[in-house]
Amino acid sequence: MFFGGLLIYGVGIAEEGFHPFWAKPVGFYASLGVLVFISVFAFSFWFMALRTEGTKVSDINMCRLINPVLGAVLSWIMLPGEYPDFSTVAGMAVIVSSLVIYFRGETIVQRWRLRRH
Repeated sequence: MFFGGLLIYGVGIAEEGFHPFWAKPVGFYASLGVLVFISVFAFSFWFMALRTEGTKVSDINMCRLINPVLGAVLSWIMLPGEYPDFSTVAGMAVIVSSLVIYFRGETIVQRWRLRRH
């Protein structure tokens, strides 16, 4: 990850030029701090989940599908002029529904069968 970040940094400087990191508005640093905290929390949670006995890596990988949903919601909250549209919300509903079905599908079907009889 370090070398990938270094490569992206080099490409960014080559394309956009150097922009100093200091003297930015307070909101910039607050947003950066929130995003860093979220990333650190996510990686910590990921490694704790991997260490848990009986946990399938495939189940943990399914949880990664929620990242685009959370990223879009954060952008709506943090960036001015960013608003959801119907196709985005519909896509999010499909992703969240598929995750619920994946993790709780058997329980949902059993409850549905019990109510039906």
